[in-house]
Amino acid sequence: MARFGLGALKNLLGGNKQRKHEVSSPATPKAPNPSTGQAAVVTPPTGKTSIVAKESPVVSITPAAPVSRKIPEGAKKILFVCTGNIARSASAQYLAQSMVPSDSPWIFDSAGTGAVVGSPVASHIDKELERRGVPYLGHQAKQINTRLLAESELVLVMERAHLDWIVQEWPQYRSKVRLLREMSRLREGAGRRSDPISYMKQHDSEPLAKDDIADPYRRGAKAAQKAVKEIEESLNVIIAWLGH
Repeated sequence: MARFGLGALKNLLGGNKQRKHEVSSPATPKAPNPSTGQAAVVTPPTGKTSIVAKESPVVSITPAAPVSRKIPEGAKKILFVCTGNIARSASAQYLAQSMVPSDSPWIFDSAGTGAVVGSPVASHIDKELERRGVPYLGHQAKQINTRLLAESELVLVMERAHLDWIVQEWPQYRSKVRLLREMSRLREGAGRRSDPISYMKQHDSEPLAKDDIADPYRRGAKAAQKAVKEIEESLNVIIAWLGH
């Protein structure tokens, strides 16, 4: 058996105490490594080890602005009209633009009978457009005027009240003004080779109550979803009729 001197024995016992103290001491907390994404090991004052997971980064999707394109010579415009030009007519404009190729002779615009001038697309409507991947950023609501009516081949409104107001202000443009859903409904009886603009200007009929698209503004997500769905369904028919 090995013999220990008194000094060596004290050193040995002191070293054991020091090592015991080092093991039981709390570790210095470490922050998660942002480059590796690994969790940090933290020893709290209780001496127990816990795992702190790194939070997942928040990913935000920024909606795109409509792609600007060169307007071809001889382009024909369709103007969509609602009340504020921030919900129904705005969504119709950007949906229609997304449905035609960049070299299409058709261009689309929108305005309001009582526009919230300068305002962007309304909340909930913007989410419906984003969900469809339709660019709309940069929209600024504008008021309908004589120039917009004069340069448009067709003016498609969202409800009968819009038609009546426009005709009262500009009776000379009555033949241009139709309800959006009315045009979609009349397509079936127009014949395969009918020119859509000529047909709509010459067709003598009154819109039906079911042709109205209700105003979704400030009525929540479901109202916005319903309005945009009805507009999209009508445009699917109308854009195909235009032949791009």
